[in-house]
Amino acid sequence: MAVTRNLSLIALGVAAALVGCGPQAKIAPVSGTVTLNGEPLADATVRFLPKPQEDPDAVMMLAKGKTDASGAYSLRVYDGPEGAVVGANRVTITTAVEAEDGEGLVAKERVPPQYNVQSKLEFDVPPGGTDAADFQLTGEKARR
Repeated sequence: MAVTRNLSLIALGVAAALVGCGPQAKIAPVSGTVTLNGEPLADATVRFLPKPQEDPDAVMMLAKGKTDASGAYSLRVYDGPEGAVVGANRVTITTAVEAEDGEGLVAKERVPPQYNVQSKLEFDVPPGGTDAADFQLTGEKARR
């Protein structure tokens, strides 16, 4: 009985330590709209990739969302809460969707490369979050 109690206390201590070791990056709600040449961009994936900050674990907390027919989206951290990491984020926007078997695309890219593979877009997520993370994209559609 004493062994079981000791093992329970050890397990509880390990669990408490592990909870304290998780990423400490602050997450805030983020949503907005995406347009391409003035038209809502439907079925696009918007990704926020945190730039290195005080917390090196923050760069592992990618957030993404999918635009609806009106171009509106909201973000969710991968396997985590709704929102994105507070602070500077690199942004990519794409409509390309790879086949599950990795052989080709099931949806072609409609977004110019300067907004996805060559993206220099950035967004600074404020501590209180935002519903105005809007992106007005322009240019020729990608040819893939």
